[in-house]
Amino acid sequence: AEAGRRFATLGKDGKLLASAAGEKFHLALQWRDDASNPATTGAQLKRAADSISSLGLSGATYPVGTRSYAEADSHFFVVPKAASWDDARKLAAAAGGYLAVPSSKAESDWIRDTFRNPAGTESLLWIGGYRLKPEEPWRWLTREAWNYNLGWLGGSAPIGNTSGRLLLRVGGGGGGWVSSDGGAGAAVGFLIEWSPPKQAATITSFDLDDWLGKTDTKFVSLIEADIDAYNKEKAAILDRYVRNVERLGRKYEGAAKGFDGKGKLDEAVRDGVKMAVREVEKNGKLPASIPAAAPNDFHELQEKSEKELKTLEDEFEDKLKNHRAPYTQGLVKQALQLG
Repeated sequence: AEAGRRFATLGKDGKLLASAAGEKFHLALQWRDDASNPATTGAQLKRAADSISSLGLSGATYPVGTRSYAEADSHFFVVPKAASWDDARKLAAAAGGYLAVPSSKAESDWIRDTFRNPAGTESLLWIGGYRLKPEEPWRWLTREAWNYNLGWLGGSAPIGNTSGRLLLRVGGGGGGWVSSDGGAGAAVGFLIEWSPPKQAATITSFDLDDWLGKTDTKFVSLIEADIDAYNKEKAAILDRYVRNVERLGRKYEGAAKGFDGKGKLDEAVRDGVKMAVREVEKNGKLPASIPAAAPNDFHELQEKSEKELKTLEDEFEDKLKNHRAPYTQGLVKQALQLG
């Protein structure tokens, strides 16, 4: 096609012609009875995943626009969807692939040259590099060794940067890697790769999602007894509070003299005390305050109960910290093994 003519039109004789974006023609629309559209990116990715499952990578049907790097039998496709790094990772896995991992400098250069944008425009795409902490080394999702450092925009990795997810910046003049915190607003899309495992013995033996799920389950089991004990003690404190508030209410109702001189609590105070009880029963927490005009006994009870809850919460938080330390160390240890 001539330079600048990058869109297809249908001629009168039924042949496809290359046309420029600024040309004006009539248009053809198509609908299906089930409202499906097999040309959408989602539909194409589903077909790719299904074909990979049944035919393998060599016989799969990849989305229109997929480019292949023959030297490594790898196939790449840009998904023009803004998403977080983690969501992009999951979507790539659902399509039977993973976020792109350049396995050599040659492949990295090929990816940058192949997916550069026309007319000098720039955009950012998620790829499969990450680290858990600034002091940790960068890793690839495929567990391939991070054995070169030549893809960074500007030639070197950022120093002291807290960001831990990798982006590929593509533009008319080339591009390179930049880092981000992984948020949904950082990229306009992501680059999926389908290719045979480079290190089958290590790649196929580890499932990141499965490991995280099992680790989370183990952590929850460790703290389950502490959670139960905390909930029971909290319920006991609140129950005592309610019983004591009601007891004090009966005490002042039955007094010979009350705060309004008629042998009972002032009506507004009495209603405020009842609301405090309802707050506990409805929301499972102490009221923020009780009426200022209530007798001192009520204020002393409120203060005592607040201190009991604060002590209980501090003790529970200390226990969580003790359990969390080995859990966090386990995450870091596994991250170091991913390379």
